[in-house]
Order: sequence, then structure tokens, then C-alpha cells
Amino acid sequence: MKFSLTTLFYFSFLLLSAQPEKMDIDGAINIQKAVGTSVGTIEYNGAMDDFRGRTTSGWESLTSGGGTGSPLWNLLSGDNISYTNGNVAIGGTTSLSSILNINGSTPSMLRLQGSGSGGAYQQFYSNGAYWGLIGDEDGDGSDLYFDIKSRSGAAGIAISTSTTNNALKIENNGQVQIKNLPAASTTDSYVTVDAAGNLRAKSTSSPTYAIGDFAQGGVIFWLSPDGRHGKVVSIYNMGVINWSNITSESNGDRAISRTNGAGNTVAITLQPGHTFSAAQHCTEFAYGGYSDWYLPAIDELIEIYNLKEAINTTAQANSGDAFVEAIYTSSTEVSADSYRRLSFLNGTDLPITKVNSHNIRAIRAFSVD
Repeated sequence: MKFSLTTLFYFSFLLLSAQPEKMDIDGAINIQKAVGTSVGTIEYNGAMDDFRGRTTSGWESLTSGGGTGSPLWNLLSGDNISYTNGNVAIGGTTSLSSILNINGSTPSMLRLQGSGSGGAYQQFYSNGAYWGLIGDEDGDGSDLYFDIKSRSGAAGIAISTSTTNNALKIENNGQVQIKNLPAASTTDSYVTVDAAGNLRAKSTSSPTYAIGDFAQGGVIFWLSPDGRHGKVVSIYNMGVINWSNITSESNGDRAISRTNGAGNTVAITLQPGHTFSAAQHCTEFAYGGYSDWYLPAIDELIEIYNLKEAINTTAQANSGDAFVEAIYTSSTEVSADSYRRLSFLNGTDLPITKVNSHNIRAIRAFSVD
């Protein structure tokens, strides 16, 4: 079957006339179901510089700022989605009452919030130099800030209750700053740093010691007023030993202290030509897990003598020795050929030549954290 060109044009005209849709180009573009202002019309209005659509309530803008109608975002889902000046809110008509709020301004922000303007919220934000988190668990405005600064600013990490009052601040140079801490009680712990740089918790309360106690490897004969430092004497007599193999040469002023037996001990053992001494015998003593013993200076020996009865009781109760009523050696040098000794019979303190050998008893000092 053949059709003429005129017949084909006629059928085409009938098909086009049967369609309800229409497109006009006449100074404006109208895509519509019918000519005029029927619902469903999409129009670009040159006078308003706006794309808009026709609804049952009238013309509505399809852009955020053009025309006289409402923004497209408000048409999509009523109170569930709103759009205002770059902010998108889901779950409410305003950013403060929304469940999700995305802010496109500077700083950019993502906000998660419960119902109502006073609901709890968490807010993530970034201004290009750092990013952070703001949290408010009850919506009362007492915000908790958590910042991580990646490109500028002194703080690497900051946790605070405002933008300036940092409760915890870890700077990018490794320094840590903590503010507004409550006062510690006697049972609280405090933080120390070990040799490897690790933080360790230690108790603020110190062991309670008393003179005559058996602790720290011996019997306590001296305590500081705060009880954090002390000295103990060994529970054992350690024999009769020469002051030094060097009997006629002075150690200068390095071993003459009446109170610092530890310093005297070091000086005696480091004297040129030294091979053995009472001081060295003490440094080689190890007991109770401690190996920092030394030969007492004369005043340290006197303190021990004044407490010898209490020390004897504690030492013997722990399988140790009582002091013998004889001469004990100190580390205090008097001259090239003499040192100070103390009688544990009557407490006399006199010089004696270095060729004489007498009893020794080691001591050590301790500190508690």
C-alpha cells in the first residue's frame, strides 16, 4: 500500500493534535499539560529571571533565590527538609531543631541533634586549618569542645568547655597541659613518667614508717619530717675490716664529712692505689633486694648508737645481730693516717690510726614516692 506525501502530513497532524502535552517557544519556554496555568506547568519567566512550576496553590520557585514563589526545598517534604542560605536541614524547619544539618558556609559543619531547639547535639566542623567536635548532652549550652589542629595553631589536640579554656591540651611539640583539676586527697594517685616516657599512676599516700621499724632492707634509724626519706642500718654485723689498704696518705677533703657517709665511701674506694677497705666491703653487701649500702659517717654512727637498744630488738626479731659492745668504724677521715671511730660501749668518738681494724655495719638511704 502506498501513501502520497499529502496523506502522510495529514496523519502526522492528527497524531500531534491528539497529544495533551505542549511546548511553546514564544519569548519563554512552556512545558505543560495544557496551555495556560494548569498544574504541572514548568516555566522560565524572563521578567523574574526564575524557573518555576505551577502547583494547586500557585507558582512555586524552582531555585533558592529567584522569583516570588517558595524555594523548591520547602516543596519536597514540608517540615522534614528545609534549605536556607546554603544550609540544608533534615528533620526540622530550622537548623537548630533539625536531626541533620549540613552547613555549607565557613566553617563547614555537620550537626546531629535531637528534637527541639534545646535538644542534645553533636556537631562536626572544619574551617580548613583544623577540624573538631562540639557536644552538648542536654542542650543547656555547656558545650564540650574537641579540636584537632592539623595545619596551624599550637595545639595538636584540645578538649575544653569553651573555645579558649582548654581542660586538656596536647601540643604538637609533645607537651601536655591539664587545667581545672580537683584537689587530690591522700588516697588519690598521681601521674609520673618512667624512663621510656610512659605515664604511670602512683599513690599520693606514703607508707607510714617509724624509727625502729624493719623496712627498706634494715632497721630505720632516721626519718625526714614528712616521712618520705629515711636511713636504715643493716641487721647484720659485717666483720672486722681495715679502714683501707692505704694507711698513710690523705684523701684530701673528699672523705672528711661527718654526715655524708655515701660521699665518703665513694671517695675512699676511688682513691688511687685502693684495693680493699671497710667502705668497699659495704658497697659489695646486698640484702633485701638492695645493693646501695655504704659505710656510715661518724654522725650517722652516733645516731645509730643512740638508738642501739631499739635497733637490737628489731634486728634480732628478724634473725639479725645485736651490736657488740666494741669499736665500730666510720667513713670519716681525720688525717693521712687516721679516721674517726665510735665505741658502742660508752659512745666515745675519737680518732684512731688506719692500721687498726674494727667492726663495721652498713647503712643505706631511701626515698618513697
